Amino acid sequence: MQSQSKAPNKRGGWLNIVLLMLGLGFMAWTLSTNWQVLEEVFSRPIKYPYLIIGFCLVTTAAVISFIRWYALVCMLGVSFRLIDSLRLSFVGAFFNLVIPGAVGGDLVKAAYLSRMNLPRAQAITTLLVDRIVGLLGLFYLASVTALAGWAELVPEIRKLGLFAMLMALAGTVGLVVILLDLPPRIWPKMAVSSGRFGVLMREMGSLSRSYRKRWRGLVTAILVSMICHAMTSMACYMVGLALFPNFQVGMSKHLLIFPLVLFSTAVPLPFGALGFSEEISGQLFQLVDHPSGAVAMMGYRVLMYSFSLLAMVVYLWNINSIRDLTRQPELMEKNGGV
Repeated sequence: MQSQSKAPNKRGGWLNIVLLMLGLGFMAWTLSTNWQVLEEVFSRPIKYPYLIIGFCLVTTAAVISFIRWYALVCMLGVSFRLIDSLRLSFVGAFFNLVIPGAVGGDLVKAAYLSRMNLPRAQAITTLLVDRIVGLLGLFYLASVTALAGWAELVPEIRKLGLFAMLMALAGTVGLVVILLDLPPRIWPKMAVSSGRFGVLMREMGSLSRSYRKRWRGLVTAILVSMICHAMTSMACYMVGLALFPNFQVGMSKHLLIFPLVLFSTAVPLPFGALGFSEEISGQLFQLVDHPSGAVAMMGYRVLMYSFSLLAMVVYLWNINSIRDLTRQPELMEKNGGV
């Protein structure tokens, strides 16, 4: 049994190594193809006040998104302190941004909610709903921006707008499916089974009914998500102003394109799809004559990892309590067996 338990850990370790090497390969390729632009950027004075404004925008957007998750949990009637939510969210940001291939932040949050007598499936689903809300905010922001300036968009940019609209529609349909509790109606036999999937479907059904009664709160959360992504798009715009002289790519184009760049960071590569997102950014911003979308994304990475330093401080300050939280599911199982 001991060898069986070690095997998944070894496979997970090798997978993280492969993903890390793949991400570093993407980053090396991006650096090599944009080396001349980087030399030009560093040969000129960098306008640091714009970078400071960008960092403040990134930090503010992150904190607002942390409060959004707190609100989604409180919608279930869970007694949860805002300070605890912020602390765990900062620790989650550290795990998700810094540890290669990690999703440890969400696991820590789920473990903490499980300790509060919230069923584990519901704890995980609150995080899933938060992710869905975040993605919908991305595509709604890009869609609204595209529609607002549709007459002035060139055909290539209109295609990006249409893609954002289709993804927004797909995400909305997915959220409605969850809220209306449709899976048990589609698979009724599985929903009443005693297996894990049946239990999970019933737990999600209970949760969907809870959120369905609070649909206005979900709509508000999506609007808040749009505001957060608008702030991060503004941060990318500030990076452009800081690095490139006579920067001409306007805010509206950032509000349309940068949310799609952020969507690429969901690819399961370490450090937020390091290297891959830079390539996507370079290709998309090239459509609007950006000096270098890839270099702009690198600058945005600097802002992200500067914020992760704050998250690291919170993690180190709370490292003992976080270790207890990550062991909590195991302790619960042991206590249940006594």
